[in-house]
Amino acid sequence: MDKKDFIVYGYLASWKTPEWLLDKINWKALTHIVDSFLIPLQDGDIELSTTKKLLLSEAAHRNNVFCNVSIGGAKHSENFSKIANDFNLRKKFIKNIIEILKTYNYDGIDIDWEFPNKNDRENFTNLMKELYFEIKNSKLKTFKNTEPFLTFFTTTGLYDDGVKWDEIGNYCDYAIQSGYDWNNPYNAPLRNTGKIKTNAGEIIENSIDGFAKSIISRGFSKEKFLLGLPFYSKPSGINYGKIKQGKFLRYDELQAEAAYQFNGKVEYFNDANAFKEKIKYVKEQKRPGIAIWDVSMIYPETDLWDVISCNK
Repeated sequence: MDKKDFIVYGYLASWKTPEWLLDKINWKALTHIVDSFLIPLQDGDIELSTTKKLLLSEAAHRNNVFCNVSIGGAKHSENFSKIANDFNLRKKFIKNIIEILKTYNYDGIDIDWEFPNKNDRENFTNLMKELYFEIKNSKLKTFKNTEPFLTFFTTTGLYDDGVKWDEIGNYCDYAIQSGYDWNNPYNAPLRNTGKIKTNAGEIIENSIDGFAKSIISRGFSKEKFLLGLPFYSKPSGINYGKIKQGKFLRYDELQAEAAYQFNGKVEYFNDANAFKEKIKYVKEQKRPGIAIWDVSMIYPETDLWDVISCNK
């Protein structure tokens, strides 16, 4: 992959997406698709049942797109702390990951631990460090004959005390900033005049830009910091394909987010203008690209695929 390429990760939550969706995805809009989620178990084993495995990796590769696999997620992160805290469990866990990459032709792994806290900082670092070097030294290759990727997903802003930001960049290819679920009341506010105090005691602007600036100031490289963007609304979590059927109220320039009336509520989400503005922002900040949760939520609308493709 050319380092100058604008990266677009698309998560696919396969427990709620039918097989026909693989033919509907606009592969030209993506550089990576992420099969979500593997489930980490207490004993270091990994549950694979909810992922599409070879079905997705083969479809991605046919369309010249990398296919990574994500482990954890909001509902399945409870065992990370125990695994990361035990050398033997970490070793077993990492061995299982390597075997999964090999068996299902994945191009990389995404650690979606939501979220390590201050008591997990050393162990999270150890897990990422050991996994990073094991993957890079495994002799595994992506379908484009490059080294496999290692990424991790991180918080909107509050849960920032479980990562050594000045060190973790040595042990990952990218971190994915959660640019959604702010609920302030916006879902994905680019900028906001308010302030919040994070778990690490940092006072930041209550926004995507505020948290990004804080993390980068703490030593994490902006060249490794992808911006995650949602294909759904808040506060109700309505899929983009449905929310567009509501009544347009306004587009808020500062936050770069649309407001719609839907089922009696004001819902905030990224419309076409928001994606344009946030992609522009990412480029201006010299960050590498974006990530989307999740690609199935766009349908039956498809306009955002064109917006992403044209603005990459």
